[in-house]
Amino acid sequence: MFHYVRYLRVLDLRDLYDLFDDDKFRRDIYENFFSGQLTKFDFMAQTSGTRQQKVRGKGFSIRKNVVDIGDVIVKNAPMLEELTEPIVGEYNILSAAIPRWAPDLSRLQSLELWDGKTLGDEAVRNMLHAHCPLLRRIRVYQWFAPSRHFNKPEKLTWTYCRREEDSDHKLAEFISNMPANTLSDFENHGDCGIGPETCLALTRHDKSLRALALALTEKGIEGLGLFQNCTNIERLKLLDLQAPHDMKATMNDVLSDMVDWLKECKSLREVTLTNFISAPDILTEVLNVPEIQLEDLQINARENSTYKLKDHAEFHLAIGQQKRLRSLLLKADAEPFSPTARDSLVSQLVQLKDLRYLQLAKISDYFQDGHVQDLSKHLVDLEDLLVTGWQLGDASLAELHRLIELKSLAFSGASIFTTAGLLDYINKLGPGNQGLALSIDMAETIGALSSEEQDIVRDALMEKVGGRFEYQTSRG
Repeated sequence: MFHYVRYLRVLDLRDLYDLFDDDKFRRDIYENFFSGQLTKFDFMAQTSGTRQQKVRGKGFSIRKNVVDIGDVIVKNAPMLEELTEPIVGEYNILSAAIPRWAPDLSRLQSLELWDGKTLGDEAVRNMLHAHCPLLRRIRVYQWFAPSRHFNKPEKLTWTYCRREEDSDHKLAEFISNMPANTLSDFENHGDCGIGPETCLALTRHDKSLRALALALTEKGIEGLGLFQNCTNIERLKLLDLQAPHDMKATMNDVLSDMVDWLKECKSLREVTLTNFISAPDILTEVLNVPEIQLEDLQINARENSTYKLKDHAEFHLAIGQQKRLRSLLLKADAEPFSPTARDSLVSQLVQLKDLRYLQLAKISDYFQDGHVQDLSKHLVDLEDLLVTGWQLGDASLAELHRLIELKSLAFSGASIFTTAGLLDYINKLGPGNQGLALSIDMAETIGALSSEEQDIVRDALMEKVGGRFEYQTSRG
C-alpha cells in the first residue's frame, strides 16, 4: 500500500476486470502481475481441479478476485467518493461486497452499478442508507433477474437474462428510503422496469434533483406525468425502449402533464429525447418559454420512431429561439419531400450563432449545395458538422473555409465531389482546423474518386492540418 491510497476519490473496477478477462493476460504477463505481495490474489491458483475445470471456472474466479482486491483498497481509502461496478454480462459483482464495504464508504457520493438488482437487496439497501448519507448520484445499466446456475463454479453456468418483475417496486423502495432531497442525479440505461412507483419515489427529491436520464418501457412513459414538482432539472435524457409511442394519440394526458412540467423547468440546459416520435409535441411549447435557454438539444431515433419534418414547422421555429444552443442533433424523416419545410428549417438553424456541434441525420436528406453554403456563412463557430444532403458537390465546399475552428466534417448523403474541389478546400484550411476529420460516406459510384485520387486528397489533408480522410461509395 502506497500512502496515496488514502487520498483516492474514485474506484472504478471495470478495467481491472477487463484486464484479468483478456485472453492476452496470460503466461509472462500473468505471472509477472501476480508476483510478490500480489501472489495471494492469483485467481487461477485459487481454483482447484484440472486445467479444463479451471478455465470453465475462470469467470467466477475473476469476479471473486476483483472483489478481493476491492476489499483491500476500500479498507485503506477512507476518502472514496465514487464507486463503479464492472460490466459482466448477467452477473453482478458488488451485491455481496457492498454490505462489507459500506461502513468504510461514509464519503460515497456516486454509485454506478452494472446490475441494478443490487439495490433491491435488503441488506445492501440498509447498509447504504445507514453508512452513505452523502450518496447523491446513482447510475444503473440493467436489472437482471436472479441467475440460476449450478453450485460449483467450475461447472458451466446456465442463466436467465430477463428483468426481475418487481424491479420497479424495489428500486422505488431504495430511492424512497434515502433522505429526502439528497438525490441530485439518477440515470438508467437498459430496461430496469422503471414505472410509476420509481417515478413517484424520485419526486421525493424534487428540490435536489438536477439530472434525470431514464430508459423506459410503456409503463415508465406513463409515469412521466408525475414529475410536476421536479422543476430544478437541468439535464434531461429520455429513451423509449419500446418505440414508437405516439403520445399525442394514446397518452395525451401524460403528454400534457409533461409539457406543463418542463415549462416550469427554467434551469433546463440539456435535453436528449431518443426514440420519441412525439418529441416535437413534448418540446415545442417548452422551447418557447423565454427563461429556458438550452445549450444542448438532441432528438435522435431509430428508423420507425422519427418525426416527420414537414409536419412540425412550429417545432423548428421554437428551436430557432434557442440562441444559446451550442450542440444540436436532429434526426427526422424528410419524406415526403417538402421544399418549404426544408427551407424553413435552414432559416431557423442559421439563427443559432453559438452552435459548435451540428448533426443533421436524415432530416437534411434534401439539402442542396446552397443550404450547406448558408450554414457555413452564418454558423462560423462550428467545430463539428454532419449533413446528409442530395447530390452535394464541390459547391457545398465553397463557403466552408469560413469555419476556421472546424474539426469534423461529414457528408453522409448522396454526393459527387471532385479531387480538384476537395484540394481547393483543403488548401484554404487554417491552424484552427488542425486534425480535421473529413468523411464522405455515400459518394455516387459514377464520378467516384479513384484509389489514387483518394490518396492524393488524404495526403494533402494530412500535410496541411494533420487531418484524416475517409471515403465510401454508395451501396445503392
